[in-house]
Amino acid sequence: MAAQLEVNACEITKLILQYFEETDLSKSCSACATETQTIPSIGVDLDSLKSDIVHSRWDVVLPLITKLRIPEQKMIKLYEHVMFDLAMLHELDAAKALLHYSPTLMQLRRDQPERHLRLAELVSGITSSFSQESDGAFFRTENREALANNILNDVDGSKPVSVLSLLNQSLKWQRHVGRFHNDVLCQGDYLAQQEHSFAVKEEHCTVHFGSKSYPECASFSPEGNLIATGSSDGFVEIWCWETGKLHEDPLHQGAKNLMVHNDSVLTLNFSGKGDMIVAGSKDAKIKIWGVRTGKCLRNFERAHARAITVVMFDRDGSHILSASLDGTVRVHGLKSGQLMKEFHGNVAHVNHVASSDDGKMILSASSDGRVRVWDSRSTKILASWEPPCNTEAEKLIRSVHPISGEPRNCVVCTNGNIHLMSVSGDLLRSFELRDYSTDSFISCVLSPDGRRVYALGEDGKVYIFCTKTCELEFTLEARDICPTSICHHPNQNLLATTSSAGYLRIWK
Repeated sequence: MAAQLEVNACEITKLILQYFEETDLSKSCSACATETQTIPSIGVDLDSLKSDIVHSRWDVVLPLITKLRIPEQKMIKLYEHVMFDLAMLHELDAAKALLHYSPTLMQLRRDQPERHLRLAELVSGITSSFSQESDGAFFRTENREALANNILNDVDGSKPVSVLSLLNQSLKWQRHVGRFHNDVLCQGDYLAQQEHSFAVKEEHCTVHFGSKSYPECASFSPEGNLIATGSSDGFVEIWCWETGKLHEDPLHQGAKNLMVHNDSVLTLNFSGKGDMIVAGSKDAKIKIWGVRTGKCLRNFERAHARAITVVMFDRDGSHILSASLDGTVRVHGLKSGQLMKEFHGNVAHVNHVASSDDGKMILSASSDGRVRVWDSRSTKILASWEPPCNTEAEKLIRSVHPISGEPRNCVVCTNGNIHLMSVSGDLLRSFELRDYSTDSFISCVLSPDGRRVYALGEDGKVYIFCTKTCELEFTLEARDICPTSICHHPNQNLLATTSSAGYLRIWK
């Protein structure tokens, strides 16, 4: 008889709480911890935390340390180091804010008023309380390292654990022992498939930007309820698509720390983990922004010679793929900030670029009426072809999209038509507008499962096609003049459109 493994329910609860912490579901974590009377175990990289304390990276240490169960006296010593550093840097406003609003120092004022007064004198400019010769020695690096070691004794140093990974391993074991079969569908997968089987049909919420600026582009975060927009005035903003309001949870927006470019932001995308945003602007610059901090993590000053039309992270998030009106497609190193590859061959504006599911091919859509397919490693052109068009005006190609699960096929959106084609240039079918007509298309996107094509027309309507039949199912009436972009959520059945009339519309 096979041995059975007994698992403590409390440990399972801690894993769930840790998952909530890692995915920033703070309300869910708090509710679960309160109901189960369980204190979450937060995995921390001890070496990184020690380095941050020793080198006075308090902006990193304090938000993390407040989530941990550190004894009160150790917390007080830590805050004394912070206050001393702020005073020496003449950051007295920040020091005073900590002194009066930090829970640790507020408790210190009640329990040890003399010790609290000593810190108050320090931040008030009465420096006799801490002389550089005597008390200043207390804050030397050696003592800072001792403080770090002392604090780390009370910190759980386990690495972050993904509950989803654990469940995946559990399912593999169930299949191995014959208790679970591949044709059995989990309830969550079933609901997800049911949801994606229906097209987006109605407007969920609307954001109006006003008369002085308008959204040029938008991108959904792969996880959570966030959508980012890039505006004509250079701002990158993060919204909650459920409410249509600015997302106030990230630290940077609460502190009025704005993410802004010097020129219009024409394209942006989230990283695969949703922790970074890459944005390209009209002045040919690319910037990487931290979602939670709002800080510019990397600035590519001259990424191209002309305006950026498309920018995105690659599959592993280590490189940036970009295209431009200068006719080039480039790959940039995220860490090095250097140009890694350049794909030559376009003789006109590159309006769109995409990568195949396996990352082996790069496809570009150009104003010269050609789709070009490159080998992503060697940068050699594998194919170059023109989709069919009836007039010269229809020749311009707006976008090209590889189809998920069909690596040899793609959807091509030209100025006047949408075609299903092979990557070698063979026409498979054309999408039919039937009784509808539009002057031209702005762009199109595919649903995550590849079942539908959502095409944005210059008339402001969204035309919804079935990729299997290539027939028009119905249209969404956006009612916006001068539409600028369309995007689909990477995992959920959500759509967003933007227009120079100043509107961001969310559809579901």
